[in-house]
Amino acid sequence: MASRVEFTQAVGQAIAAAARPPLVWLQASTATIYAHRYDAPNDERTGIIGGYEPDAPRTWRFSIDVATAWERAVDELPLPSTRKVKMRSAIVMSPYRGTPFSIMPQARPSAIGAAQMSPVGNNASTCADDV
Repeated sequence: MASRVEFTQAVGQAIAAAARPPLVWLQASTATIYAHRYDAPNDERTGIIGGYEPDAPRTWRFSIDVATAWERAVDELPLPSTRKVKMRSAIVMSPYRGTPFSIMPQARPSAIGAAQMSPVGNNASTCADDV
C-alpha cells in the first residue's frame, strides 16, 4: 500500500511545486473499490464502497483498503490549479472473445511488458509493500 500512496504523494508534491502545473491530473485507480452487487450499478455518485459485504473474502478488503488509501492520497493534496481525476478501471473477467482471458494466451511476454513483470531488480520493488 505504501508504494502507491507515497508515489502518489510525490507526484502531487511535484505538481504543487511546478511553475506551470498541469490543468488535469489523471490518477489511475481501480473499480475494485466498489461493492460486489447485482441490485444497481456502481458509479462515482451512488456507488457503494465494498469490502463489508457479509460474504466478502478478506482478500477483497485488502484490495479495497489499498484503493481507498490511494484515492485519499490524491484528495488530500491541495492543488488549486489542477483538476484531479481518479480513473477507476477494472478487467472484465469473461471467457468471451475479445476479453483479457481470450487474448492473454496468445500474447507474447515481450509484447506485454515482460521486463516490468520481472521478479528481480527495481521492477519487483515497486509494489513490494503491497504483498
